[in-house]
Amino acid sequence: MGVWLGVHMHRPTAVSPAIVGRDREQAELAAALAGARAGHGGAALLLGEAGMGKSMLADWLAGQAEQAGVRVARGACSAAGMPPLWPWRRSLAAIGLALPGQQDRSAAGPADRELMAAATVSTIAAAM
Repeated sequence: MGVWLGVHMHRPTAVSPAIVGRDREQAELAAALAGARAGHGGAALLLGEAGMGKSMLADWLAGQAEQAGVRVARGACSAAGMPPLWPWRRSLAAIGLALPGQQDRSAAGPADRELMAAATVSTIAAAM
C-alpha cells in the first residue's frame, strides 16, 4: 500500500475503549484516510489542551489505517523539550527512513522549514 500516515505507537492489542463525543472528528479523520488511500494527499492536525483526547484519536486513526493495510508510523513530542524535528526523526526511523539533511535546524527560518518539509515528503514518496 502506498499511503503513509505520520503516526506510530506500540499499542496494546486489548480492546480499545470507546471514544465518546468525537463523532465529527472521527468522521473527518476517516475521510482523510479514505482520501489518502485514494491517492489524495493531505494532513490532519490534532490540537487541544492536555487530556482532551488527541492521543486517543491518533491511536484510533492509526488502528483504522492498519486495519486497511496502510503502513503506519508515529512520532511525538513532550513538554520536556526535544531535539529539532524529533517527531519526524522518530516516525521516519520507525519505517526505516532517515530525515533528509540531518544538520541542526533549530535556528532555521520559515523558508528553511518549508524546504525541510518538502524534502521530508519527497523522502517518504520515494520510499513508496
